[in-house]
Amino acid sequence: MTSAQLIISGSGLLLFVVGLLNGVIIPKTKSPRLSLSAHLTAVQSGTFLIAIAWTWPVFEMGPTLSMLVAYGLCGALFVLWAAFFLAGLWGAGHGLAITGQGFETTEIRQAIVTALLGLGVLGTLGASLVLLFQWPLP
Repeated sequence: MTSAQLIISGSGLLLFVVGLLNGVIIPKTKSPRLSLSAHLTAVQSGTFLIAIAWTWPVFEMGPTLSMLVAYGLCGALFVLWAAFFLAGLWGAGHGLAITGQGFETTEIRQAIVTALLGLGVLGTLGASLVLLFQWPLP
């Protein structure tokens, strides 16, 4: 396994376990629906990272780009989980129409969640686009 594969698979396993532990506290949070979103985000993202680690040798990237994408993708998915986790704890549901309905929090908490969501989405999208364009064509 390459260094990037080890980073991605280890991060995937960690994120999966974090998601399982997150599931235990769902009923104790201010917004259980948002906490369920955090739980599912972590479990699914962890599984995705493990799958990407297995397919990593297929991508045609040099070592620098490989490490940049690996750290970027892992970091972005952890940030995305953190955004949903904090949203569930704080009830920061503004902008999350389905899971966040009826919950309000302080402006600073909402701003933190919104910023983390934006960073997580942009980071995940950016890394995924790089992977898409590095996929070898037949």
